Amino acid sequence: MKPVRNTILYFSAVCLTTAAFWGCDKIDAPYGSVNVSTIDTLQFPAPAFQINTAEPRRILLEDYTGHTCGNCPTAATMLENLIYASDHKIIGVAVHAGETFAAPAPPTYPADYRTEAGEAFDARFGITSAGQPNGMINRRKYNNVYYSIPNTWNSRTNTILNAEPIADVHLSIKSYYDEANDRIIAYVNAGFINPMPGNYKMAAYIIEDSIVGDQKWYGQSLPQNHASEYVFNHMLRGNLSSVWGEDIAAAPQAGSIYRKVWVTRRKTEWNPNHLKVVAVVYDRETYEILQPAEVKLGE
Repeated sequence: MKPVRNTILYFSAVCLTTAAFWGCDKIDAPYGSVNVSTIDTLQFPAPAFQINTAEPRRILLEDYTGHTCGNCPTAATMLENLIYASDHKIIGVAVHAGETFAAPAPPTYPADYRTEAGEAFDARFGITSAGQPNGMINRRKYNNVYYSIPNTWNSRTNTILNAEPIADVHLSIKSYYDEANDRIIAYVNAGFINPMPGNYKMAAYIIEDSIVGDQKWYGQSLPQNHASEYVFNHMLRGNLSSVWGEDIAAAPQAGSIYRKVWVTRRKTEWNPNHLKVVAVVYDRETYEILQPAEVKLGE
């Protein structure tokens, strides 16, 4: 069953004089069956937000992987090392997608970690058709393709962070786990530091760490290269927004603030203690991500 999702738009640019407040935002009608009007805002309050004009740039590195891809654990280790070496300026998402390496292969690899969002991304960007492991770096094109092979991840992410250390957008998330209703709530604020041409969207996703399962893993002297208790981290589990998110801005000016709140029901297989929320602001035409953000659920 797909998670039920909903949104209320704390939306439209907010006057510069009220940048830290929610008062002059437009609120549109929610859609879907999880009605955000049922949020107890005393228990789960919307956060205050003010633009930090020195907000560090971050990078979303999406690692397209699969449990029958024997070289994929090496790429996952590379991603983990980059996250820590960058002091978490790199945000990792492991996307299990495609038929070749991510489809169930019982009895040894029975799980299906693919998601609606991951399959949509793969269809649009053509990552797994180029082989796995492969990744995307802020969904930028390199040599006219979206995918980046793992041995380019370090140099390409370093180039971005060194050349563009300050973000164009300050993106902030406040998330809650509504245990009584088994729901995930995320307030997301985007404040533009610089004026930007173009049209922009915001989206949010559910990520999970510490999932134990079967993984093919070459070079480990394992029988049949089978790791039966492999630990998957940064796994894409679902989307809080719609798959591609929502429109927020057309040619935003410096100081413009856009706000949304999304709610989704937790799937039973998602461990709330291991969940994170990742949000992105991206260019509607090119898909390039201006800024990602990540928080542990409840932060």
